[in-house]
This record gives sequence, structure tokens and C-alpha cells, in this order.
Amino acid sequence: MLNVGDVAIKNNKFYQVIDFSTDYDMFTGEPYRLAELKDNDGNIVYVAENVVLDQYDVSPRHSNDMSPVAIFMDDTEEFVEIEISRLDAQDEINQILSLAGNLSFVETRMSH
Repeated sequence: MLNVGDVAIKNNKFYQVIDFSTDYDMFTGEPYRLAELKDNDGNIVYVAENVVLDQYDVSPRHSNDMSPVAIFMDDTEEFVEIEISRLDAQDEINQILSLAGNLSFVETRMSH
């Protein structure tokens, strides 16, 4: 079973579970959980929970202490990893960039 905050990975892309809704099978009328997933670019996709569990690598946030982080490079080309609240926290990334002028943004990802 998926939970809000879990991360699903497919084809080297990270998706964070942000919500669920109920949808109904068009042939049988049976209800199923539809997961709302947000990728690093802020795009939203809707995928049936059983498809996510079968076809994605799922990292439950609470079980392995993975957290979303923003990766930056400083002026010496060293990487700096800073924890953020969620993968699409552009406001937090902009705040970090405004405070540390020697950093350039690289990517967001899940990290230990």
C-alpha cells in the first residue's frame, strides 16, 4: 500500500506521492485507488496504485529515512546537498540561491 510522501522511481525519474482519489474500472465498475504523483519538474501524473506497486521502485519515506534534497555546485565545483521539504520546493531552492551566491542549482532527488 502506498502512502502520501512515498517516492516512486521509474526510468530514473522520481515521483512523490502527493494524494489519492478513487476511480472506477471501466469494464467491471470496481473502485481502485488512483495515486497522484508529482515529478521533479512539477508535472502531475495519475497512476493506479497497483500499477505503481508493480512497475515502480517504491521508497517509503518513513521506512528508510530518505528525504528530498536539492543538489548544488559551489564555485570550486564541489557538490552541496541541502535537505528541502519536498522535491518541487522551488521557493526553498530560490531562497538558498539568494543566500549563497556561489551556488548553482543542479537537481533535486531523494537521499539518505
